[in-house]
Amino acid sequence: LIERTSKRQIPEGGMLVESSGSSTKHPTNWFRTVEEENAIAKDVEFETKYLFGDKEYIVISCWTLGAWTTSYSFCYYFEPLGVVKNIGPDVDQVIRTIKTMGKDYNYLIGGYPPFIKHLIDTGGLKWKDYKIDIVVGGEGFVPGWRKYIKSKLYKNSKIISAYGASDLETGMAVETPLSQYIRELLVNNPKKVKKMFRLDEAPLFFQYNPLRFYINNVEGKQEFHTTVLTKGHVGVKVKYDIKDIGQKVGYNDLIYMMKKEFRGFAHEFQSHHNKSSLKLPFLWISGRSDDVISIDGVNMYPQQVETALLGNRRLYSNIQSFQISKAFHHDGDHHFFVHVQLQQGIKTSKELEKSIKKTLKKNLARISKAYRLGLHDDPVSFEPHIKLYKYKK
Repeated sequence: LIERTSKRQIPEGGMLVESSGSSTKHPTNWFRTVEEENAIAKDVEFETKYLFGDKEYIVISCWTLGAWTTSYSFCYYFEPLGVVKNIGPDVDQVIRTIKTMGKDYNYLIGGYPPFIKHLIDTGGLKWKDYKIDIVVGGEGFVPGWRKYIKSKLYKNSKIISAYGASDLETGMAVETPLSQYIRELLVNNPKKVKKMFRLDEAPLFFQYNPLRFYINNVEGKQEFHTTVLTKGHVGVKVKYDIKDIGQKVGYNDLIYMMKKEFRGFAHEFQSHHNKSSLKLPFLWISGRSDDVISIDGVNMYPQQVETALLGNRRLYSNIQSFQISKAFHHDGDHHFFVHVQLQQGIKTSKELEKSIKKTLKKNLARISKAYRLGLHDDPVSFEPHIKLYKYKK
């Protein structure tokens, strides 16, 4: 730990935090100084006012509690901007807090997308009666997810995603109105996504401050390296690769690409985005490279599975989270598994299992031509096997 610091010594003040350990056998510990936390807080203040205006918020932090950096940092950054309550991922506590404070205030809830969905689906609150905006991060989400959540919130609610990593920086980049608009255009044009980014689905788009992060694309790969430039940063990170699928694109470069590919983009951009947009570079992200499984050469993405599940909203509301995997059986064949954790109170059953399987087969075949052909030619490998789990069991 000391060897990874710039001066090879403990800083005079700050925090000792750790990663979740989800990508390695053991969590990683590192130092964060007060100086670098203050630098990040200034960016967060600017971004919050740019995205949400001058609203006064009751901020509810639902990030995982403990030594992990996200929970503490989120509260630290937002304390100057509103009253903060650090609850963690506890549905009952969130609902109790909102009911106690009432409907006269603006609420900003921060958390991981799966928990936000779980909160909205199971919280039992009349969400449309409360002025709630949401900040998510930690992982991506499919386009239909935002639409699904917003349909349950008040009319003018905003859902903003921030991009980062606990071992790099939690708020490295952020969605903006322009980046959301660009994604919305691409979502309905998969051929253009393939042409422009060599992807099957539209990625998330963020903008970042190049004075604090130097990002360069890895040659020959859809990955990027990040060098942290923040003043006071003691945990040296030079060409740090967190293995996300993504790349940086210059502001002018992406605008040019969009004008070239979309006939109406130039007018919309000039009318609604040119003056108000942040002239900052973009970073597109399409998920973690280690989240993808390959079946007979066909890449299967968690985003595709979630999009397929969203095709049946009633079914989707019963699902808390899922995980995809590939398993080899004694017969030598590999099989496609989808492990589904159900919402609290939802019971496992053969009928529900069959319904999820039917929904996945139908919608995955519609979403992915490669999957559709694979299911036809090799149903043993591509047939989804569903395993249901009770909530937190």
